[in-house]
Formats: sequence, C-alpha cells, structure tokens
Amino acid sequence: ISSIFITIILMMNFTQGLVEKFTFVILLATLATLIPYLFSTSAYLKLLIKKRKFEKVWGLLIITILAFLYSLWAVAGLGFSTIYLGIIFVATGLPVYLWLKRKKRITQNL
Repeated sequence: ISSIFITIILMMNFTQGLVEKFTFVILLATLATLIPYLFSTSAYLKLLIKKRKFEKVWGLLIITILAFLYSLWAVAGLGFSTIYLGIIFVATGLPVYLWLKRKKRITQNL
C-alpha cells in the first residue's frame, strides 16, 4: 500500500525535480512520525490532569506540555500541502485499519 502511495505522489509531482520530490516525501514521512507524538502527548497530558496530583508530577506535566507544543510547532512548519495530503493519506488508511481490526476480532471470537 505504501508503494502505491509513493507512486501516486511521484506521479502527482511529475513536473518537479528529483530534489523537490525527495523533500516532499521526507516531509510526509516527518508528518507520519509526528502524528503519534501528538496523540501520545495529548493522551498523557489528559492522564496527568485526570490524576490531579500536580505536586508530584509537575516535572512530567511541564515536559509533556513542551513535547505537545513542539510537535504542534513541527507539524505547522511542514506546510499546508504536506499536512493536507498527509491527512488524506491517513484517512485512506483508516478503512484498511478498521477492516483488519474487525477481522482480528472475528477470528478471536471463533
């Protein structure tokens, strides 16, 4: 599936030079790496806030907030077209993920 997406990206950017294509693919890979960081830092922040024992976890809370803000800043620096296409690629992968998850659940129930 990833090879198909890479082929589509290269076909969409056929008029650009090789350096621009490589840069675009690297930016998409960076976005794919940053998305889990955003979700994990936001989930950890939610857990820390839910505990409400801030006197014991101030250091963790500050590090988590800084990590979340850095991830947001890095995503924003990728540019609109990279973020837009990255969201489209993630959205096209969701049906495959849901299908595999459903298939796994069905086989576990047998």
